[in-house]
Amino acid sequence: MFQDITNLLIPISICVVLPIAIVWIVMHTAQLRDRQRADIILKAIETNNAIDANQLLGALSKPHKAPRTPEQQLNLRLTIGSIFTLLGVMLTVLTVFIFIEEPILGMIFAIFCIICLSLGIGFLISYRSMRKHIKAGK
Repeated sequence: MFQDITNLLIPISICVVLPIAIVWIVMHTAQLRDRQRADIILKAIETNNAIDANQLLGALSKPHKAPRTPEQQLNLRLTIGSIFTLLGVMLTVLTVFIFIEEPILGMIFAIFCIICLSLGIGFLISYRSMRKHIKAGK
């Protein structure tokens, strides 16, 4: 009986507790960061020094990344597409060998194969269509 409960608790903890814990940690960190910024701004306003609150808020906010140029986006899509496509091809070869020994495990690998190949081909199609639009725009 103890073995049955243990076998049940492991998937539940991985599929339920782990995602909830990750979301809670991310949300708690964001709330803590916002609370600290609010405390800094309130103390600056309370001291009544000639501090501009908008300027202080701008200094405390996260620096935004510069937007990517179309060429950078194009290269990123090509890289991601190539990686996922090659990973899908490698998993396909591995799946053939695994499927001979363990059909159930082979099916699981086949699902990952299909996902990787779909993502890779999708990114490569996106790369090709975006390349055409960039060339047409120049």
